[in-house]
Amino acid sequence: MESLKILQIGDIHYPEKKDEVIGDIKDKSAPNSLINATTVHRIQRIIREIHRTTENSTISGIMICGDLTSYGDINGYNECIDYLNNSLEICDDRKWPDDSLHIVPGNHDIDHNNCDPDDKDLFKKFQPLVESWQVHGRDSIITTKSLRSSVVNKNNHTINIFSLNSCIGSGEKRHLPKKIRDQFESILTSYSKSASSTDSFELIYEQLDTPTVHNDHVIELVNGIKAIGIKSLPIVLAHHNVLPQTIPRWEIYTELVNSGQFRSSLASCLRPIIYCHGHIHDDSIEELIDHHNISSKIIFISAPLLTDGFNVLEVQFARNEIPLGCIVHKYRLNNKGQLSYENTIRIPLVSNDMMPEFRDEYISSLIKACNSGEERFQILRDSIGMDIGTRPNISTLEKVLLEAEWLNLIKITDRSCSSKHWKIRRVQP
Repeated sequence: MESLKILQIGDIHYPEKKDEVIGDIKDKSAPNSLINATTVHRIQRIIREIHRTTENSTISGIMICGDLTSYGDINGYNECIDYLNNSLEICDDRKWPDDSLHIVPGNHDIDHNNCDPDDKDLFKKFQPLVESWQVHGRDSIITTKSLRSSVVNKNNHTINIFSLNSCIGSGEKRHLPKKIRDQFESILTSYSKSASSTDSFELIYEQLDTPTVHNDHVIELVNGIKAIGIKSLPIVLAHHNVLPQTIPRWEIYTELVNSGQFRSSLASCLRPIIYCHGHIHDDSIEELIDHHNISSKIIFISAPLLTDGFNVLEVQFARNEIPLGCIVHKYRLNNKGQLSYENTIRIPLVSNDMMPEFRDEYISSLIKACNSGEERFQILRDSIGMDIGTRPNISTLEKVLLEAEWLNLIKITDRSCSSKHWKIRRVQP
């Protein structure tokens, strides 16, 4: 079955996380060389696996969910770009053309001192990030002032990636009433002079962070999604989560301020959409179905911290080139330093109203040939051949069966084995 694979990388927080190891290091006086020789460096282990994955399998694109650094450290941001380039050749446009790369800002990437003091230019604070990528020759791959979109295509199978800046309000100061503004500002200014940059960031800025997406960008995004045909899957990339995270979080403005309006706008597109994000340092996968718009389905896929792992999204296509489903391959590093390939998550993308698009002679004959019990691959091949007058070749029947499984018409047992060992059972209506 034809597929396209996209790599999803979550928050990196470089250089804060670059020396994180797996080990119980209580003796702080132990030589670093000895510690390095006996422990696993998390980010190095993950990056090696990403490199192996991109070299050994066909990865058609990379999405980076933001927070390349922490606390607005532009030097750390540049170090992260250098590290990604040295390890993954991220700045080589011959290996990774512009259309294959999407990077969004995270709230931790922003130096809050770069916010416009006159509150007129919401995008001034993102300019240092653009300049960082510009130095590396890749300034066009980061999304800041406007929505960015590109098409990833392979053998007429297509994904449209839209990247969106969800940090429009990040770092902006709250406008307090005039009668207390000057006094409050004086207290914060005095505190920031005596406190560390981290403590100052946490108190003054992180708690006043207001993640949001620009309404003009949302309108452009919805129009862009509605304009593409059913043979392409829209994937939206942003830093922040739209749905609340699964554990209580006591902090001001933890999710998008206009998340309700945003997800309602996505639902109005009346089609399956995948929304990829980072920020919450979790790896949840959730679906939102609007029963007023039965054709809509939004799948929210969160990437973990890079030091914990990464995702590969594999979109599989039907013989008619319509995207059938998404398989999320989860690569995770455990606390023993072992990188595991966890059970894949299969997400169907086809809604009931699209079923007529797939009703050809092979599917119809397959349903007739199947019964409530299990059938072998070869028996079904013979039965379909008798029904339509010609026996399908093995490759064609494999595609038909995998397609029918995505459509929830059949279940395949032993799918990972050779097709001659498959057992096929019809799903009762």
